[in-house]
Amino acid sequence: MDLIKRHLPLLFCCIAGIFLGSFLKSLFVHGEFKVLTFTYCVLFFALTYRYSSLFKKKNALARLITTNGESLTIQSQQFASATSAKNIDINQISTITIGDNYLSVIIGNNGNGYDFYFSASKSEIAEHIKGLMSGNSKVNYQYV
Repeated sequence: MDLIKRHLPLLFCCIAGIFLGSFLKSLFVHGEFKVLTFTYCVLFFALTYRYSSLFKKKNALARLITTNGESLTIQSQQFASATSAKNIDINQISTITIGDNYLSVIIGNNGNGYDFYFSASKSEIAEHIKGLMSGNSKVNYQYV
């Protein structure tokens, strides 16, 4: 299974290359613009990037969720452009809800807060958050 995960970007890139070749052949030889072939080409190039090591480095939990002093800085996963980071005072956090690829932070028991999305499992997110919030026992953790 690890072998497949490691070579998935290469597989997607090869499939995208086949669709690109087919698209260019139909465009230049037959003079036809095949929308579906072009769409598949773009889709597989996007998947190549999504499963690349560059994407994984840019979207690692250690990079997207950090603490600096008394604030927690969280930034959602980014695909093409950077998203704005939210600085949240650790003492104001009442509830943290953790799910697969999901993190919700509720501020001050009023139900208002922030939602964030990551490429990580529930256990990875929980482990990282609890490691950063080790000194704060007032926070209520929920799992969905």
